[in-house]
Amino acid sequence: MIGFDNFEQINQFASSTIVEWYHQSVHAHFIVTSRQRLSVSMEEVYELPPFQEEEAIQFFIAQQNRIGIKESPSPKDRERISTIVQKIKTTWHSN
Repeated sequence: MIGFDNFEQINQFASSTIVEWYHQSVHAHFIVTSRQRLSVSMEEVYELPPFQEEEAIQFFIAQQNRIGIKESPSPKDRERISTIVQKIKTTWHSN
């Protein structure tokens, strides 16, 4: 799973990056946050209000489940997910 945050800043490159990588990789999955739609064929849009930390962690885990990662995250994995959530939150609020 590969994540990109604030993709609206480089939205014009969605077709030449995300789409190209999507078509070239069998096992990669992408989560992209953006204040604008990417307008690419395989885009699935989830309009999200700001999450509390636990809600963000649960959303992350739900997306893993959706792509076939069914096992529950270990305590160490939850800690890593929490770190990712905090970094995204810090980045998002600094813009």
